[in-house]
Amino acid sequence: MPQCKLPNCLAMLNNYEEEFKAIFRQIKRLDLTGCQLGDEHELLPYLGTSCPHLESLVLAANCLSSKGLRLSFGVPTSGNFRFPSLLSLDLRQNPSITIGGVKRYVIEVMKDKVLHVLHVSAVSYSQIPEQGKCFQPSFQRVVVDCLVPEQLIENKGWACPMVEGWHARMREKLKMNQIKKARTRFYAARLSGTIAHKKNADISECSKEISVCYEKSSAASHVTPYSRPRCVLSPSNEAAILQKKFFFYCFRF
Repeated sequence: MPQCKLPNCLAMLNNYEEEFKAIFRQIKRLDLTGCQLGDEHELLPYLGTSCPHLESLVLAANCLSSKGLRLSFGVPTSGNFRFPSLLSLDLRQNPSITIGGVKRYVIEVMKDKVLHVLHVSAVSYSQIPEQGKCFQPSFQRVVVDCLVPEQLIENKGWACPMVEGWHARMREKLKMNQIKKARTRFYAARLSGTIAHKKNADISECSKEISVCYEKSSAASHVTPYSRPRCVLSPSNEAAILQKKFFFYCFRF
């Protein structure tokens, strides 16, 4: 597969890691923009050691730092043979990568190889010449520039239908996960609303019963103590019991 574009495809790279390693062995142009690989992903050292035909590599917006560059390119004193055919490298939108890291782990390592173009991000337009001055004395053939147009890389080759099928499968899986999350939120909100309504209804019912019992108690205060059967609770005791029931309904949720 000579070209492959996998923007924002971290989940697919993780699910089909071994398959992609086999596909990348003959690749020439690879775009991994926005995959959020980080510094510890196993694909970083693999690209340098097992992709001898790779000419253009886009690692923009991948949460990389100088540690990730060291993992990918090695150190100048290691005498490694990584990225023997790399012509263009895009490291834009990786704010944790420092100028010192690029000089040590990219420029110094690749100074005897064929790398011609290095794309990095500047904080502002005024810093572009300044960054160029930082890199140019170390390696004259590198062009430091953050105002270049996006490289045109698309899926081509025998594995293109397979990669597109993986794309469709991951999109369907993501869609189903979103539906499940929305359904969970809907039923959770509905359940909480039902519980709150039941709680309010129980509280209002207890309040009515307590008010009725208090009215009975106040009315019974004018009656002689022996005018009612002894087996029946007095209104005041009944009001106390209902008051306890009221507090139980209030604090049981």
